[in-house]
Amino acid sequence: GHIPTELGNLTKLERLDLSYNSLSGMIPPELGNLVRLSSLALDGNGLVGGIPPELGKLVNAHHIFLQDNKLTGSIPEELGNFKRLSGGLKLWDNDLSGCIPRKVLRHLYGDYLQREGFEVCE
Repeated sequence: GHIPTELGNLTKLERLDLSYNSLSGMIPPELGNLVRLSSLALDGNGLVGGIPPELGKLVNAHHIFLQDNKLTGSIPEELGNFKRLSGGLKLWDNDLSGCIPRKVLRHLYGDYLQREGFEVCE
């Protein structure tokens, strides 16, 4: 199934783990309303489309796991807004393209540049 946009109304939610649930469709931009989230895990699904720039509003998140999906497009510069990201931003095993914005690079988990063949945006 799809991720319901109504999840964006749960503004007191601190953790959302939907890993490996055979989800499809796009990541709803409304998830950017969940500013109290410390962990967002959507890895291991069949999610498509771009990464919503609104996820950059999750400035309190410690973990953002989006790897192992079918996400496309570029990596939004807004993903560089995180303040507390200790567990990293995991994006590998998608179909992302373009370059990695410099302010996002510091949050990426693992050897993303070599693994996915990206370059840093100038």
